[in-house]
Amino acid sequence: MSRTRAALWALLALMALRIPAALVMNALLPDAAEAPLAFYLATIAQELVMFGLPALLLRPWRSERMQAARRSWRWLAVAAAAALMARAALTPLTDWWVALTEAEEALLPQPGSVWETVLQVLALAIVPALAEEAFFRGALLTALMDGCRRSTAILLSTLMFSLMHGSLAGLPAHMSIGFVLTLLMLRSGRIIVPVTAHALYNALALCWPVLPGRVGAVCGVLLAILVCAMFPLLQRERPRMGRVDALLAFLSLAGMTAFYLL
Repeated sequence: MSRTRAALWALLALMALRIPAALVMNALLPDAAEAPLAFYLATIAQELVMFGLPALLLRPWRSERMQAARRSWRWLAVAAAAALMARAALTPLTDWWVALTEAEEALLPQPGSVWETVLQVLALAIVPALAEEAFFRGALLTALMDGCRRSTAILLSTLMFSLMHGSLAGLPAHMSIGFVLTLLMLRSGRIIVPVTAHALYNALALCWPVLPGRVGAVCGVLLAILVCAMFPLLQRERPRMGRVDALLAFLSLAGMTAFYLL
């Protein structure tokens, strides 16, 4: 079985498990506001099992058609800047989108101790960045690069990352940051770069101040310039995705879209 097909089968399995896993967590766990420790621990376990374990099974995370690995420290600086600009630009975008769609935002329990604060950062910033990047950028993106055109790999990995979150309120932000993270992986060739950006982006959400609208607009423009600078030149390539792989990708996207409607 090719790496591309194995990664798509894993994604389809994750999509199929997403709904029962959510139902089990809602049934077994107490209210997050009443038991934040249980909520954070369950979130960490879910991230590691749903994304981290499949990512480890799908190694190695490399593709001959991907940018060769470059010096990490420069790209880590780029990742940090991208995360800061993305948080500044996407926070007002999310507020506007929520007001437009009247979508419900998930309310996070507030930590009441230092231990709960540490667990919150681990559960909502560090562990998701490690597990989700390992799967979506480390395993899935590199596998898609081997099995289809680069533009298709970028589009599918970004869409699947966004839809897997199952949050209508966060859809524009997830699409945007997912695209940025994909480009960071493509251009740097190192998984630590999108992991850093993802972790910082999530951590900023826990302590992000309310900034004037102009700041968000300026950061949005700067982020767009950075994206344009990182976007790879898409040369004409023969479509290489087979019919079975295309069917698996379609079923995964259809299932994730249905998850939004439930």
